[in-house]
Amino acid sequence: MKRIRGKARLLLGYLVLLAFSYFIWGLLPPGDRPAEGKQTRLLNAGNKEQLHIAYDVWGDPADPVVLLLHGSPDMKNSLHGLAERLAAGGFHVLRPDLPGFGGSTRDPADLGIAAQARWMNRFLSEGGWKEVHVGGFSMGGGVAIELARQAPEKVRSLSLLSGLGVQELELFGDYHLNHAVHRLQFGLLYAAKYALPHFGLFPRQPFHLGYARQFLESDLRPIRRYLRRWGKPVWIFHGKSDSLIPVEAAREHARLLPQADMDLVGGGHLLALRRPAVVVDNWIPFLKAVEAGKARWRADAPVAAQRRVWEPFHGQERQRLRGIGRLLLMTIIAVGTLASEDLAGISAGLLAAAGTLGYGSAVLASFLGILIGDSLLYAAGYHFGRPLLEHRWARWFVPRHGLERAQAMFQRYGLWIIIITRFLPGTRAATYFSAGLLRAPFWRFLLVFALAAALWTPLLVGLAFLAGSQLRQFYGAYEVFALPVLIAAGLLVYFVLHYLIPLLTFRGRARLRGKWLRATRWEFWPSWQFNGPLLVYMVMYSLFRYRNPMLVTAVNPLMPHGGFLGESKSAILSAFRGSDEAVARWRRIPSGDSGKRMQAFDVARRELNLPFPVVLKPDEGQRGIGVRIVGNDDEAKEALRETSLPLLLQEFVGGLEAGIFYAKAPSWTRGRILSIVIKKQLQVVGDGESTLEELLHRHPRAVAQLGLFLRRFADRLGEIPAKGATVALGQLGTHALGSLFLDGRYLCSEKLLRSVEAWAISVPGFFFGRFDVKAPDEESLRRGEGLRIMEVNGVTSEAAHIYDPKHGVLAAWRTLAKQWRLAFAIAAENARAGAEVSRFRPFVRDLVKARRRQRPLVGK
Repeated sequence: MKRIRGKARLLLGYLVLLAFSYFIWGLLPPGDRPAEGKQTRLLNAGNKEQLHIAYDVWGDPADPVVLLLHGSPDMKNSLHGLAERLAAGGFHVLRPDLPGFGGSTRDPADLGIAAQARWMNRFLSEGGWKEVHVGGFSMGGGVAIELARQAPEKVRSLSLLSGLGVQELELFGDYHLNHAVHRLQFGLLYAAKYALPHFGLFPRQPFHLGYARQFLESDLRPIRRYLRRWGKPVWIFHGKSDSLIPVEAAREHARLLPQADMDLVGGGHLLALRRPAVVVDNWIPFLKAVEAGKARWRADAPVAAQRRVWEPFHGQERQRLRGIGRLLLMTIIAVGTLASEDLAGISAGLLAAAGTLGYGSAVLASFLGILIGDSLLYAAGYHFGRPLLEHRWARWFVPRHGLERAQAMFQRYGLWIIIITRFLPGTRAATYFSAGLLRAPFWRFLLVFALAAALWTPLLVGLAFLAGSQLRQFYGAYEVFALPVLIAAGLLVYFVLHYLIPLLTFRGRARLRGKWLRATRWEFWPSWQFNGPLLVYMVMYSLFRYRNPMLVTAVNPLMPHGGFLGESKSAILSAFRGSDEAVARWRRIPSGDSGKRMQAFDVARRELNLPFPVVLKPDEGQRGIGVRIVGNDDEAKEALRETSLPLLLQEFVGGLEAGIFYAKAPSWTRGRILSIVIKKQLQVVGDGESTLEELLHRHPRAVAQLGLFLRRFADRLGEIPAKGATVALGQLGTHALGSLFLDGRYLCSEKLLRSVEAWAISVPGFFFGRFDVKAPDEESLRRGEGLRIMEVNGVTSEAAHIYDPKHGVLAAWRTLAKQWRLAFAIAAENARAGAEVSRFRPFVRDLVKARRRQRPLVGK
């Protein structure tokens, strides 16, 4: 409760701070609207949209006009040095803020370069400027190209100053990948604007939403086609060390524009802003040549150069990323290792093979990501330890059984286990978390881990690199197949690491056999995978047949929501009238302090005269979660400490365990037994030589639930059972906990039906569900003699004979579909007789509460 209150205080403090931020933001002059007092022009579009364009002018209006278009996230002021020098050189300079930036309207409907070019065209028309030289810096280069396409009659010449252009040489070169990054960038900035308390400062900083929208709403793919058709003079100015737009982009633009004059100078992307004199000194001669009619047009270019324009841009010609592009890609790879080290390393190798990233950079990015990620696992184990595993999301990354096994291996092999597990996918997270939990010396851990990663990472990335290098030839002749083939290569490398290499070891082969069983035998499928189609069927059937999916909650008026969830085992067992001698002796242990609960446990055990072992299980529970068979007081204390939820103390009854599914509609004269399941416990037989772990790996069925049994016998895995000695692998009749279910319907008889019906009649309000019982043997079960009821389950219990391995998934679905149809039919009779049907909202509320109550039991 203290932790919850602490989180609530933090949330309240954040909300108060955010509200105060919005209040201050509202008092400030809007930073995302056109500023008053500046030279602006109001433009109107045909769709009734209006916006303001802030601009300034330089030089004599009688001189030739140059339109300067800034980049992103800059504004017109960044081009001050260029404007000043061009004016001094005899040109009239227009310097507008593009829509979305500076003093212009910040939030127009579209901020892509095509839309910005349309507004610049209208800006020129309404200003009376009929012909201009257009110069675009960085992202402004894309706007300049679009303007030249839309209004070629107004553009005398096109100048690209470190200008953006063809899609293939922007960021990663792929439109969809680039836009995924731009979409992520926009989402982060949007969240920062509205979810962070910035007190009105966010709209006034350069990296605002307009900057993100310009990239997100622009499409550079048509630019190659536009450049091939532009025939007027062009000047290209680019820095050789540009880290944002590589110099290869300028060379590609020059190939597409054979008439272009190109100046490549030493410097980076901001050369035009930091050294405007260098730019203008080279630019003015070109502009004067255009004015004098001496500049080259496309028709003046050599024939060979004009032919090269139509040659395709091949994927293998793409140059390696540099600067921020390389840094961003390396960061993505490093972050990707946090999700899957192997897939991220394979992807890095394929990128290196494609020439997008150097092999050394690919290895370094993967290595750093692995080093940082697994060091964080160590830190989590060191500082938070086992309490962290109480969170469900933490158990997804570090399963409890994996942690226990890793601890045992770490204690046995020490730091060497780090090197071993580096080459065993699936064991690393638990090992590094365990190292922190056991307080391994950090610097020694880091050193050994760095050594292991240094051995593994070049091998992983190199394998993918070699596979990808063999496939690069596809880019030339079969470019359309290149991407699918590279993806297939990555999957092949992953398959080799996770499936072929494990075949070389005994344990690896056993684990792969277990994976195959879990994939091909439906009885091992996750609950959502098997029950998903049934849920859809149940909802559709109930809507078409009864027009109310909640009707089924009236099937058992005794139980909350018909036994759908949250039913109390003790409440149901106490409802037996006249058949209570058939119920295994039990007593409810209330929630509370573990010490008091232990006293209640001792008192109840004495009053019921129960010897050890006894059963402790949650009063609310499903699928055997939280059930313990305790053999002494110490085990009982441990079980009571693990949860504060109410428990059921019950006598341990030996013999054959079975489940009998029974149904009786109010209109029937007699009930029916729909299903009988016999629950068997697996066992292994010792040979006097093999360890228990080896026997588990050899068991033809246990390998399908190997993790479960390795966790259960973690402290006995090195034990060598004597020859002929049997080791039972379980005590509880739950399929999810390792039991084998067999179809026992052949045991159905008139005598058994009479016994079961007597139980059902003695429980008012019970019409549909399963009795879990113990019997001395099969013949006693057939005769209905000597049976002891362990618990009763409601509408969500299954006709569990379907889990017999001889039944296929279609037969199982047919059986359960028939079961649900019968449940609705019985519920409909009960509802007509006055039974309550749950409403949807209370049902969902109780479902959420029940799952929260059971959450602490998961993984125990």
